[in-house]
Amino acid sequence: MESQQLALTKFGNSQEAFTLQNFQMPKPVQKEAIVEVEASGLNFADVMARLGLYAPVKNLPFVLGYDLVGKVVELGKEADPNLLGKRVVSLARFGGYRKHINLNSEGLIPIPDDMATEEAINYTTAFLTAYLMAEEYTGIAEGKTALVYSAAGGVGYFLYHFLRAKGVKAQAVVGSAEKISTLVEMGLKDPIWLNSELENKSEKFDLIFNARGGQTVKKDLSRLSKGGKIILFGAADQLNQKGILGKLKLLFGFGFHSPIKLIVNSQSICGFNLLSLSGEHPVMVVKSHHRAIQKFKELNIPTIPASGFAPREVAKAHALLESGKSTGKIFIDWTKH
Repeated sequence: MESQQLALTKFGNSQEAFTLQNFQMPKPVQKEAIVEVEASGLNFADVMARLGLYAPVKNLPFVLGYDLVGKVVELGKEADPNLLGKRVVSLARFGGYRKHINLNSEGLIPIPDDMATEEAINYTTAFLTAYLMAEEYTGIAEGKTALVYSAAGGVGYFLYHFLRAKGVKAQAVVGSAEKISTLVEMGLKDPIWLNSELENKSEKFDLIFNARGGQTVKKDLSRLSKGGKIILFGAADQLNQKGILGKLKLLFGFGFHSPIKLIVNSQSICGFNLLSLSGEHPVMVVKSHHRAIQKFKELNIPTIPASGFAPREVAKAHALLESGKSTGKIFIDWTKH
């Protein structure tokens, strides 16, 4: 079977980075399944990889993408035959920017045939990352306070809703004023803070979910309550630091934190990366994914907007995500030409 993929062939500007290629799809073996992809999700790690700032992506060409929506069109001999023809969502350890992809069938999660692609793509990386941080990795209790960066992005948006459902007093932070009215309409509580306003805030928080990194980490330590925790799930401020000097500035911006001080204050700083977790513990992540979708249905969280781009518009999609001006999920729509 011949298929297509968007290969990263050059680091740097999105206009020159990708090549739409034909490739020959191998047959599925054992428990594998071929999924015909409808939508390939874009994540901020993809932007980092394109810019040459993401360690797992060193050699080119390389096919990015690790969340997708599609339909099972062929199965290996040991795969569950009931999956054939089913619409599914899944994670992929890269390779998601493809029209067809071979995946372990045990990691596929069936979805209704009538679910809109824009809704289904939200069930993947951003949604699962938010669920795991809120429900299974931080020991959050009712009455705690939390600061959530990048609340207009997929992870931050779902994280905010999960925290509020647990009785946590969550405070959302976004990068631009234009996003605030949209988020309020989608259930986020006013006031929503801007990044630029944080300097003037004196509130303390039990939990801080930081997607920016750099100097914000040092500043967040001053906002952290005794017994508090900072969870880093991104380093978006890398985009503002170019070249070797920029990387060093970002690194030093994180600061050097004394373990003794953290012990005295019962504080901690930790990181979360779904890609590394799913690579090390795939079965556990799939089980969590099932629980996350059930939780989503129970809470009836409003679906965040999603914007689809044709494969040949991948540069435009990447540029929008990199700009920080988008709200919600961005994806490659393989049904468009």
